[in-house]
Amino acid sequence: MQGNATRLFAALAASFLAGCAAMGPRIEGWPVLAVHEHYVPHVEMRERCARFAGFAAPPLACAEINFATLRCDIWFSADFPPSAHMREHERLHCAGHDHENENTLRAALAQWRAGVALAARHP
Repeated sequence: MQGNATRLFAALAASFLAGCAAMGPRIEGWPVLAVHEHYVPHVEMRERCARFAGFAAPPLACAEINFATLRCDIWFSADFPPSAHMREHERLHCAGHDHENENTLRAALAQWRAGVALAARHP
């Protein structure tokens, strides 16, 4: 259960970051994640990403981060291929960069670490 909640929170966090905002510095202590890019039909990308997008803001892509498996899955539309800028933007999220003046990914990492620490104390 803890892993699913953490994965959902991280996916939610990352998908909000799919816009064109400037990127902040790399989050200290961010783990190295294996990045897997998926080019799927537009409808599938929207189904994966729309629930995380802001109101009236159709998603362009999203990154799902799973700290437990050290994996970051990026979902792009194969029907409307992303620009080089969009691909790099999503890869930066996987590498631990929030948008400037945001702390969504930092909070997701802190929540995951707190859950791991709690699990270690209560096996």
